[in-house]
Amino acid sequence: DDRGEAEIPLRVPDFNGTLRLMAVVAAADRFGSKDAEMIVAAPLITELSMPRFLSFGDKAVMALDLQNLSGAAQELKVSVNGGQGLRIQDADRELPLKDQEKRTLRFSIEARTMPGVQTITVKVAG
Repeated sequence: DDRGEAEIPLRVPDFNGTLRLMAVVAAADRFGSKDAEMIVAAPLITELSMPRFLSFGDKAVMALDLQNLSGAAQELKVSVNGGQGLRIQDADRELPLKDQEKRTLRFSIEARTMPGVQTITVKVAG
């Protein structure tokens, strides 16, 4: 517009991080450019870390990172399910998470079936 401002809708894929937006404009007698960084983040970020491989009877610990970026404190209910293939100790938990707080939950796991691909489902409500 006359003040050099524009609104441009952008579709961003499922992503948490920093994006740099750059714009260049030109007319017959002048030009300009501007760039800015913007942070893109879900209200609650979860990341599961665990061994890539387990053999029948193996025991390990997996970690679930939770970070609250919602702008408000939350009371979360966390449920982790390993199906028939993994036994997960204390799989259902509740925890408070302040705004901007990050916490790591650790779960003891044990492989219960013979080799194959297993699915782990994490559900967080709050």
